[in-house]
Amino acid sequence: MKRFSKITMLLGIVMLCTMPAKAQWAWLNPTPQANEFFDGHAFSATEYILVGSNGAIVSTDDGGMTWNDIPNPLLGTPFNAVSIVFTDPQQGMISYANGNILRTMNGGTTWEVVVPPAKQVQYLFKGPSGAIWGSGSLGALARTTDHGSSWEEYDTGIDNVIFDIAFPSAGRIMASCGQGLIITSDNGGNSWSQQQPNLSGDIVSLEFIDAQRGFALQKSRFLLRTDDGGQSWTDTTFGVNEFRSIRFFDSQVGWVISNSIGNIYRTDDGGQSFTLIEVDTLTNYSFQNVVPVSQDVALVFGSGGSVFRTTDRGQTWEQLGGGESRENIYAVSSLSDDEAWVFGEDLALFSGDAGVSWTENRSPGTDAFRLGYALSDQRIVGGGKQGEMWLSTDAGVTWTQTATLTGAGQIEQIEFVDNLNGWVTGAHGTIARTTDGGDSWIDSDPGVTHDF
Repeated sequence: MKRFSKITMLLGIVMLCTMPAKAQWAWLNPTPQANEFFDGHAFSATEYILVGSNGAIVSTDDGGMTWNDIPNPLLGTPFNAVSIVFTDPQQGMISYANGNILRTMNGGTTWEVVVPPAKQVQYLFKGPSGAIWGSGSLGALARTTDHGSSWEEYDTGIDNVIFDIAFPSAGRIMASCGQGLIITSDNGGNSWSQQQPNLSGDIVSLEFIDAQRGFALQKSRFLLRTDDGGQSWTDTTFGVNEFRSIRFFDSQVGWVISNSIGNIYRTDDGGQSFTLIEVDTLTNYSFQNVVPVSQDVALVFGSGGSVFRTTDRGQTWEQLGGGESRENIYAVSSLSDDEAWVFGEDLALFSGDAGVSWTENRSPGTDAFRLGYALSDQRIVGGGKQGEMWLSTDAGVTWTQTATLTGAGQIEQIEFVDNLNGWVTGAHGTIARTTDGGDSWIDSDPGVTHDF
């Protein structure tokens, strides 16, 4: 009988699967992942690829019914993938917040690391004639025409971070920067002029719908508009606390992402007006970005691995992926290769088929329940946030509170050496043991009040 306890994971469960030659991990809950997503690309109405925290890259070819975790050299690292660009269905690149860059030449099936420019590039953008532009901190700006095999770097004359790049017309390049700065080049990047539209905050997103009309998002609250190709900017008095991204599908249909929980904004008149759209009201997701697929179809994604799609211009939304729970998971008890219990915030679930399916929640139904330990598929010991101990002998259908430990500390670990003898530890010096399989508990005094 194998035991795994005190496994602390936020919003995700991974289970070990034995594979030929080496062990691999498969993400089970939630799906497609719990890593936050920052950018994405749509190959078609049903084929998408998303990138996010911890080097995550996921793809779907059936509209989000199923997802593939794509192996890559940076998967599982602490590096956040923040942008993805494809110049055609086969060739694309991903940039990371720390300056790493990946390249694919086969539609995202495999990825390789490429040598980045000298200055750290953090964001990538598709430019004219199949070129890919990169920007980053200290005014970094570079261009590649061979998908990262070589880079041409440009002197922008600034040391601000460059967040976004737009190409309003042939030869004209504009970039939004930190500290409220917008820079413009009319000769392909060889020289730059500076403009500061009376704002000191970072301008994090820039979008042009034609050569004259464009929008810029000043992070803290301003949506700026230009009707003269960026020579002047006006505030649209848009009342939002924090902007993140603005993207248009065409000259009329566009989307604005802010930190408004569960909500985004849409325009159908080229940005003359914006409508608040409720994407999700049941959870506290906030969104990082949007991928407009068509006038009717769009993807939004962000915190907690959330991915939503609309096919009717935002009237209704479908969550792509899901899971048994998005609560914090604190313990796993594996009973065999296929059988396991997982425990978390008011959460106790059992799988008998290696995570393909799970029982409905079998916790005691109280917010105090935190973790558990399965002695068998029927007998489960549970621990709470203030020293509560529970016992179930019918696979979690019913529970009995067997003790409140003296230290009243949050239970952090439960461990048994056989079916009768076990120990618990927790906050405020909490230590206790049982000799009857959790029917009763004997407090111990360690002489300290440290958290265990």
